[in-house]
Amino acid sequence: MSANEPENGAREGKTKGVISKIWYIFRVLIVAVVLVLISKPEWPAYGETETQILNGVGLRQFDFVNFWINTVVQKRSDAIANKHGELTAEEQSQVVRDFVQKSGEIRRLTNQLKWVFADPEETDPDTASAELQAQIAQLRAEITDLQSLAEPILQNQVSTVLSDLGFGGAGVVFPPVSAHVTPLPAVLIVSNRDEIVQVKAVPMRSGILPPERTALEANIMRDPELSAYVTDIGGLGFYPSLIIETGNLVFLADVVAHEWAHHWFTLRPVGINYLSSSAMRTINESAASLIGKEVGLEVIRRYYPELYVPPVPTAEPDQESEDPIPAPTPDPDQFDFRREMGVTRVEVDRLLAEGEIEAAEAYMETRRQMFVAEGYNLRVLNQAYFAFHGAYADVGGGAAGRDPVGPLVADVRAASGSLHAFMQNLSSVTSLAELEALADSLEVGPADER
Repeated sequence: MSANEPENGAREGKTKGVISKIWYIFRVLIVAVVLVLISKPEWPAYGETETQILNGVGLRQFDFVNFWINTVVQKRSDAIANKHGELTAEEQSQVVRDFVQKSGEIRRLTNQLKWVFADPEETDPDTASAELQAQIAQLRAEITDLQSLAEPILQNQVSTVLSDLGFGGAGVVFPPVSAHVTPLPAVLIVSNRDEIVQVKAVPMRSGILPPERTALEANIMRDPELSAYVTDIGGLGFYPSLIIETGNLVFLADVVAHEWAHHWFTLRPVGINYLSSSAMRTINESAASLIGKEVGLEVIRRYYPELYVPPVPTAEPDQESEDPIPAPTPDPDQFDFRREMGVTRVEVDRLLAEGEIEAAEAYMETRRQMFVAEGYNLRVLNQAYFAFHGAYADVGGGAAGRDPVGPLVADVRAASGSLHAFMQNLSSVTSLAELEALADSLEVGPADER
């Protein structure tokens, strides 16, 4: 062997390494492009109403193209650096804890900043909020390096749990878990007035303050057939998914898994048909909520045990009698938000079914004031509010009212045993009728041991 051979071997190794990295980038881009292309647009066919809504939103729309390019490049750069690979498992979890703590502080200060600008009596909000803005800028500078470590660590932790649940092998799942914590876009939800149904959802830039939201809603509702509501969201199933800045690690793990579930569904009929009907949207969101809770809780149990709180079943068999122990009866004197919101939704549905649109809207405003008096700061309670929040019906009731979709999804989960079987069972569902048939074909029983 000549003296040059080791040098040539090193050069060859580097070349293979570069080729491997290029191949990895190519695969990630292909996954991202496929997920984006097969996702249905969040609006109906172009027409007069479409034009009015988009004109009302104007330059507030979220710039997905720049976000996608910047995020994909950054996340691949972080993966190549692989700085987190040099840390122990406990050190990795501590990085995520530190990142979440600083993210929560940024969120708290940002909320304070919003209210300074929303205060009608504040004549110079920039000066009044100068110290807040400086604190936020300092925290963002501190959090940059942490984020480049924390995101791939949490992605790997979620991937490992999913792999163990049957979605891959050796910690590798498809689609790859990919999430980015960032200030999220607000979303404009538009519903018909005579029926609670989401007809359009428009992601907009983040940081839209309450007065601007109210003005935008009023502009959309100049059309007498439409109801509008601008809301914040916890996550968005783009690829990589967008996750809200939060100081709650349990919530963060839940949302990362929730959005991955949407990515998995998007490659199958149930996700491809997400926007074909309100029922399909509710099926997807309810299922993703169940998945997010289960996977997220397992991530917490394994990697952040100090935060783990075992789920409390509503009933447990008595070892002697085998009769179920009834769940505790809610205190009738204590205000129950979910119960009261469910009552509200049921009555609104009844009034709208009878054509009493104005009566339904007056009733919703009366109920909104009641919720505010009980300490729930609801800025809006209308048809669009229910069209958005009612889709997250994994536990039934609440904003979903008597919508049967959420309970049916929960029945399928209970009957499927493993989480993997649950997702496989749902994967080919394309309508409410098919969901009902699936639920009828399965026997509800105890979950299989994983």
